[in-house]
Amino acid sequence: MLLLLNHPLSYIVSVLGITLLFIPLFKKLYVSITDPLVFLLVNSIFAYSVPLFLFDNNLCSISHFIFFCLSEIFFWSIVFYSARKTRSFKNVIILNEGNYAKMFFNISFLVYMFSSIYTYVYVGIPLFMESRQELYVGAESGVGIFSRLADFAQSYVIIYCYHRIISYKEKAFIFIFIFVIVNCLLSGSKGSILTLVAWYFIYIYFFKREKHILQFKRKYFLLVLLFPIIILLYYKGSSSQNLSNAIEDLAFRFVANGDVYWIAYPNNIIDNVHYQHPLVALFAGILGPFRLESYESIEPAIGLQLFWEVEPSMYGRIIGPNGRLAVSGWCFFGWTGLLFSAIMGWLFSFIVFRSRKYFPNSLLGIFVYGYLYRISMSIVTDPALFFSYLGSFLINIGFYATLLMIMSKFQFKTICIREKQ
Repeated sequence: MLLLLNHPLSYIVSVLGITLLFIPLFKKLYVSITDPLVFLLVNSIFAYSVPLFLFDNNLCSISHFIFFCLSEIFFWSIVFYSARKTRSFKNVIILNEGNYAKMFFNISFLVYMFSSIYTYVYVGIPLFMESRQELYVGAESGVGIFSRLADFAQSYVIIYCYHRIISYKEKAFIFIFIFVIVNCLLSGSKGSILTLVAWYFIYIYFFKREKHILQFKRKYFLLVLLFPIIILLYYKGSSSQNLSNAIEDLAFRFVANGDVYWIAYPNNIIDNVHYQHPLVALFAGILGPFRLESYESIEPAIGLQLFWEVEPSMYGRIIGPNGRLAVSGWCFFGWTGLLFSAIMGWLFSFIVFRSRKYFPNSLLGIFVYGYLYRISMSIVTDPALFFSYLGSFLINIGFYATLLMIMSKFQFKTICIREKQ
């Protein structure tokens, strides 16, 4: 931070330079400020400004800077090209979907409410903890499954509430929505409000197809800004002592989008991170939960190792930045990481633009697509985290499919899908 304050002009020029480079991407991809993809682009501008700033101040080696540039060029070039091949949703409907959608909601809300209350009572309330990332550290074996179930359940509760409130004007669902908002506050996550915004976009744009109401009203924009400020004021792990500090910390969060670069590139700290089994570490979020690899044998995440390198006294704590794409590619595969970036660009493009043709144009179909759409954004911020989210997704799909079959007396398998007329 001190370096930034000593060279503000260099940082401003870096931000403006990256912004200019991102203009074609914005023109190609922009739909609404509520779109998670647009938020990802904005965050990426601030994140990518850091390596440029560090290189300009001789704190990033030329080899690391070249790798960073090529990695991101490969990734975003594939995304830019693939955006021209966006597919439409499958023109089919699920017969009696309303019954299954309601059944899905009943299960989701119970899971969401139970996992939230159980966590708050027996583990703790993240908002009032020193580090919410360590919420399940030291908890009883198996308790961590709640974190994997809760996000998926919360996501469906949110989109179903939007559906009943917007399309059917059912005011009773407003109280459930308020419960979700309170839960987001208690989570201690400054970005949790963006989950509500993202699902609003997914519901309106993909399900309702009402592009004209995607403009975000000023009062809602202020609410989105106020939400993280409230959390900064009350979160025990925050340094904000008053409103002024909270606003400053919120502004600093944009600079902190590149926090992994601040740690990794100066003094070539990134070269101290080595993996004996990079693929195991990359897919740990899938291999671990399915017991294909023991957690004890999985090497720590990139962000943790980098943080421990600069803060040895904090070794073992679950604290550290996300391993953004270029950093992950280098730590896992060295220069071969450029190929990894291209593969991740294809995977991101497939999920966001091309996978729609596999999903029915229905509430359940768009929810599943929307969930994958949201988690795919983490391919840019931390590929290993994306695969962890994907592992949770697979667990939830199996969990809900089993429960739906049981509750529907195994008639779930006879769901009929037909083309829309």
